[in-house]
Amino acid sequence: MATTQAPAVGITTAVAPHDLNTYHRNARVGNVDAIAASLNVNGQYKPICVNIGTHTGRPREVLAGNHTLKAFRDLALQHPDDPRWAKILVHWVDVDEDRATRIVLADNKTADMGTYDNEALLELIDSLGGDLDGIGYTTDDLTELADLVDENSADVNSDPIVNGSVISYNLIFDTEAQQDVWFAFLKRLKQSYPDMDTIAERIVAHIEAG
Repeated sequence: MATTQAPAVGITTAVAPHDLNTYHRNARVGNVDAIAASLNVNGQYKPICVNIGTHTGRPREVLAGNHTLKAFRDLALQHPDDPRWAKILVHWVDVDEDRATRIVLADNKTADMGTYDNEALLELIDSLGGDLDGIGYTTDDLTELADLVDENSADVNSDPIVNGSVISYNLIFDTEAQQDVWFAFLKRLKQSYPDMDTIAERIVAHIEAG
């Protein structure tokens, strides 16, 4: 539970946003508006991570959650009488320069390294009954996601049987990222060759056109 006591390693406190400092060389460019929209609907559901600064000489410097802090500040300016934006939850650490840099880089990079089960994601969003407030997704995102799911579920071996037989080839992907690239490619092929009925036809046409 958040407290208002002085910063100490390992505790979480509620702090005025203007009492904190953003990381001095953060390379991340976040979507502050999307974060603010989420905060407005969902509130702050996890604390940001702030370095006390004993070992770096930069007090109260945010290591993880810089754009959440910026969103808090924007909301506080827009709604000065709303108590939700008067204090932000902070988890405190006290690390040296090397560790601070590693935390910042890891927090940004590891968030980019994940992938999605598109079908499960679409089902999860659909469970909200069309209310997209505060989740970061738009109707255009849903349309694109639905197209990907439809393409992914298409039978790659759906070519019609010719003379009683069909030649098939199974693809084995090393990673989910490779699979995502493949299905995105199939989607582009379908858009480029709308009059062709099968994946095989589109691939051959694409190769011959190249």
